[in-house]
Amino acid sequence: MKSQWRGFKSVLSDDIRDYLQYKRALGHKFETEESALRLLDRHLEEQHVTSITAVTLPLIEAFLAARPRRKARSYNHLLGVVRCFFNWLVVQERLQVSPVRIRPKRTVKQPQPF
Repeated sequence: MKSQWRGFKSVLSDDIRDYLQYKRALGHKFETEESALRLLDRHLEEQHVTSITAVTLPLIEAFLAARPRRKARSYNHLLGVVRCFFNWLVVQERLQVSPVRIRPKRTVKQPQPF
């Protein structure tokens, strides 16, 4: 049974809310992306991250490893959401540089029947 979600609680909670508000103001629904950011928020809370500068590449790698994805497309979506969020933080000058420097997995295109 899933517990009821009670809001963002990590050190990035205000930033995540601002990012979602920004994207939705542009007309994006951003529902699956919000779910991915909830996972990130929960991971940061579980790891007891207390400052935005403590979010490092190994922490992001551990987050992605803790959420295994069977398909490269799913993994790349999660990575893309996190990457876009941190790039937005850099543009907003809330971070100097994004900690996300992970390459996406290669996707193998399945042959289509004809």
